[in-house]
Amino acid sequence: MLRPDAVILLVLAGCTGQETAITAGEGRLREPPSALDFGAVDVGRSATLSLTLHNDGIGALTLGGALDGDVDLRLADVPSTIAPGDEADVTFEFRPTTEGAHQASFVLTTDDPDRPRVERSVLGTGVVPTLDVSPSALWFGDVAEGVIVARSTTLSATGSGDVTIDAIDLAAAAYSWTLPDGVALPYVLPAGHAVALTVRYTAPALPVSAELLVSSSDVQRPVTALRLEAGESSGAAPPTIDLVAPVWGQAFLDDEPVTAQIVTTDPDDAPADLTVLVYLDDALVTAASPAADGTLEVPLGPLPPGDHTLVARAIDPDGSLDEDRAELAVYAPDDVQITLSGGDSSYAYLSVDDDLAVYVDDALVYEDASEHQSTLAPIAVHAAIGSTLRLVATDANPCRKHLDAIILHFGTTRHARLLDEIGASSCSEDPDYDATYAGPWPNVFLDRTFTIALP
Repeated sequence: MLRPDAVILLVLAGCTGQETAITAGEGRLREPPSALDFGAVDVGRSATLSLTLHNDGIGALTLGGALDGDVDLRLADVPSTIAPGDEADVTFEFRPTTEGAHQASFVLTTDDPDRPRVERSVLGTGVVPTLDVSPSALWFGDVAEGVIVARSTTLSATGSGDVTIDAIDLAAAAYSWTLPDGVALPYVLPAGHAVALTVRYTAPALPVSAELLVSSSDVQRPVTALRLEAGESSGAAPPTIDLVAPVWGQAFLDDEPVTAQIVTTDPDDAPADLTVLVYLDDALVTAASPAADGTLEVPLGPLPPGDHTLVARAIDPDGSLDEDRAELAVYAPDDVQITLSGGDSSYAYLSVDDDLAVYVDDALVYEDASEHQSTLAPIAVHAAIGSTLRLVATDANPCRKHLDAIILHFGTTRHARLLDEIGASSCSEDPDYDATYAGPWPNVFLDRTFTIALP
């Protein structure tokens, strides 16, 4: 019962005719967003995210809060009070120590009688940006003074995170570098993508050896060196080696043959004079010379399930060498990892408005139940070949339903499209307005089941 001297305000809620009683002096918490998502954050780095709270009452709003769950997610600051008609931020910090999804639950307590306790999910994904430069050395030959020679290498983002290329430093005046049109530094190279770096050598009177340094967000190797050599008196040209196959991140079944395909070049030495060393998980597989065309194939046979590192090195008679490597994954047919993404790269994020659930053999293995538009990290699940994969998308509230095209990936080289993009809006101001789409809400706008087969 209200005190006899209490003042009651009647607030009309829109055009519904509903009335809400607010006692004089009470704070009122506006409904906060249903989830907080940091998105992708590099392992070892930190990010902050704020949740803005509004007090729509006519009195001060008293707050408290706690975060429970993943230790990599931290509650940095919670305001104790919010003045009437004012707003304040709750601040969270995410410093991932491991790769993959992270989740915690934030519990907000208030003295609003209608919302004494509000619980929200706090999400984030730890990623590892890795920059690969291949080949790692460029040889421009012994050319006459003033002659210009161009060579290219490839910068690839081979880890789970986007790589920011911050700077490229090259001190030698005889060399210059260019990136493709439209690529300016700093440049964000999306995970699974690559860009060409072209180096031009204008031959001076004397040969020049140099290093081109690429500074990036690669946590393990923030500066990557590209060796540049030209001119006869600079010494014999170093060999180059390219591990054409398998490529980084490629996946195999444990009954599939794996063959290393290698290409070597050396302007000074014949292929027969080169030695190629191939290592699998630090164990020497073979030491051999390439064929007359510089190629070499090394059967590795079916490999046991697990992660494997393949390294190929080329050494010339002077002891100069070059190296290339790849990380592989091998699975048994009854336990393969597939990834669902929103694009041709297995690292492409996907958008859903509002919710998405993934089932394997009728067991829920992934769920986004935020009840609002979300940008989801690629979804990795384990299943057997022949298992059922069920995708359920729900539109929780007006106006828009949306789901990006979904691509199934096995490793980084094999993929198949499961779904085309789905979208419509019930609001006439939206570009995808569809007069036939009118709820009710919530509604399930996708419920499809697939049989898992590797592409």
